[in-house]
Amino acid sequence: MIDGIAFRAKADAITKGRDTIIDLKTTSGGLEDFKWSAKKYNYGLQAALYMSIFNVPNFIFLVVDKFTKDIGIFECSGEFLEKGHDDIQRGIDAYKKFFMVDNSEELINNNVYRGIL
Repeated sequence: MIDGIAFRAKADAITKGRDTIIDLKTTSGGLEDFKWSAKKYNYGLQAALYMSIFNVPNFIFLVVDKFTKDIGIFECSGEFLEKGHDDIQRGIDAYKKFFMVDNSEELINNNVYRGIL
């Protein structure tokens, strides 16, 4: 539970000393570009969430390039994790706004774009 909201997570690996989560990722864009993928796909949110759920102080992304089979090890900076925590809080706030109030259906209908394809 985080701020009264239930979350689920499955860590790929936790070190024997239970001080680091290791998450396996693959990339087809090259290891040099992984930091941009991590930002684009909000991996900081995942890292912060898992660290909170599993009560672990460190998080590492182990990244395998699909083409070259090269391996990259990426640690998380304080700034990266801070943004992840901020993203979690924004998500919790939005969830509470839309799903934990009496007029949630009205809020959803007023904030959802609907179309036909």
